[in-house]
Amino acid sequence: MNKILLFLVLISLIITSCGEVSKPRPTATPTREVARGTSTPAVIVTPTDQTRPEPLAEAKDLPLWIEEFVHAYGGIVTVNNHHMDADQLLLEIQSNADQYIELKGINGMPTRFLVINGIPLAFQENGRWRESTMGWLGSQNGLVFTFQNDPIEPQLQQQALKKLCDGNCGIVVAGHLQINSVFRDFTTEDWGRILGNWDKVHSVMNAGQIPSGYAYSWADADQSMSMYKQMLGTVQWRAQHLLWPTIDNLTSSGYINEHSVTRQIYDMGFSAEENLKLLEFMVRSRVNRYPEIETWDVADEMVANFMTEIPDRRIWLTMTDLSLEDLIIKIAEWVKQGNPDSKTVINESGVFDHNNRWAGPIRTRTLLLLQNLNQAGAPVDGFVEQNNLWIGIGIDEDQMNEDIDYINGLGFELADSETMIAVGDISISGDTRKLYPVTGSNEKEAQAIMYQHLLSIYLSKGVTTFGFGGVSDANAWTNYNMPDADPLLFDDNFRPKPAYYATLQLLYEQLP
Repeated sequence: MNKILLFLVLISLIITSCGEVSKPRPTATPTREVARGTSTPAVIVTPTDQTRPEPLAEAKDLPLWIEEFVHAYGGIVTVNNHHMDADQLLLEIQSNADQYIELKGINGMPTRFLVINGIPLAFQENGRWRESTMGWLGSQNGLVFTFQNDPIEPQLQQQALKKLCDGNCGIVVAGHLQINSVFRDFTTEDWGRILGNWDKVHSVMNAGQIPSGYAYSWADADQSMSMYKQMLGTVQWRAQHLLWPTIDNLTSSGYINEHSVTRQIYDMGFSAEENLKLLEFMVRSRVNRYPEIETWDVADEMVANFMTEIPDRRIWLTMTDLSLEDLIIKIAEWVKQGNPDSKTVINESGVFDHNNRWAGPIRTRTLLLLQNLNQAGAPVDGFVEQNNLWIGIGIDEDQMNEDIDYINGLGFELADSETMIAVGDISISGDTRKLYPVTGSNEKEAQAIMYQHLLSIYLSKGVTTFGFGGVSDANAWTNYNMPDADPLLFDDNFRPKPAYYATLQLLYEQLP
């Protein structure tokens, strides 16, 4: 019965739109009579450019959609066993539009899509054709895509951001709210003054305010967040780096800074109790300053650094004389004091990288950490796996499913990701042992398949956010030591890659 109804709807749409083929239109204007009652003459309604469905061949952005699509595959695509460049494919669609239009129900509403090789490039909304972006398709699947704020100004990424977000976006504030950014101008006298006036400082923070009289550096975060708000409108915010666990601190642009706030405090020789107070001050002042941030990382790569057994990478555990679990619980409690409605998450890398020979110990200790936090009733809501992956070793989908189920079973939401899937001859973790040798042009296709499979797993678990470690290869942090990794969905010129279109295909297939 559903197939019969769908067939009748399709026939009706084809008749009312006069088809999509490029035939000359008659000069006579079709009319339709609308009955208004027996005593009122019939009203003649003349279709206008605003009321008649727009033929696909006349969509003004159709050439752009085709050009971007073909460019992603090296300038030539194979459609119906024919190799075509952008101009040839455009002509083919304009001449035979009906062959490339699919009718798909979205929550029970039939919607027409332009589909090439299973990939939806556009859809018809209120009679007009518009681009079928990743952000829009994500919203139809109940999914928000997130990405890290980048040192490159957002204006340079505007077209890529439209495809990624399209009114449905989350941004992860990274280095701009790191300890070494916000507190970089604090002096040794400032730290001593905080401790000397602790009762007053603590009272101000308990009131949801920020202690005054200190040289906070909010400008980097404020400027970045303001630019994204202006460009994207409504944004969901998540912030990293309430605590960077090592003695070396990042600057707002991601580089290690010679001036380390952590080192400055360490060298002052405070007691463990005093160091804990200073850490509470640094956490709560940031949480109070940004109530719009909905999710806070209460631990960033703390397990990875803890596992190294290098003293500088365990410095805050040493300075506070707390266990890994107890320090994380403290930070989570401080966040909830400042914003009870916010989410708190653990952020680690390597837990789902099962084929990485160096990730096993991190995975084992992270799962133990989550188990211990669960048993302690810690106010931690979710887990973020960064997913720094590599096509050379792929992913173990069965093991990943098992681990996600275990984490969810402990009560932790799979809250987000910072996915980057590297190509080239070396993994993001430095591994060069390839299980799946892929070279040349096939690398981008392998990357696309991995992105598609990974997102499919996340969708099957009912996630509501899925994130990336950036927007484009032009500003991926891997460029500092792996310039050929090209791990993101957009290339150096902010144009979509096969991985982007593979994501569109999956989201289209998953439409409710």
